[in-house]
Amino acid sequence: MKREWVEQMKPSARWTEQEVRDIADGYGIDMPYLSLYVIMNKFYSDQRKAFEDEDEERTLKRYLDGANGWYYDSDATNTEEAKLYCYWKYIVN
Repeated sequence: MKREWVEQMKPSARWTEQEVRDIADGYGIDMPYLSLYVIMNKFYSDQRKAFEDEDEERTLKRYLDGANGWYYDSDATNTEEAKLYCYWKYIVN
């Protein structure tokens, strides 16, 4: 489901699965990499103007911080994965 979701994003995804896996490893991100893959590409697809910066490192950090904040939102009523699924089911589809 996550891979299909990213494949259907318009505009298309910015990062491949392998790039996100490498980013997660390089930054010590403990979020499941497929979830990070979806969220980072979701932000790129829908809100890139808010995240983009001339400095590539700052841009990447913004996407990572945004993904972390969205996924681990402390006032969410669902678990992280349930929240992502509900977003896909009720917002995306």
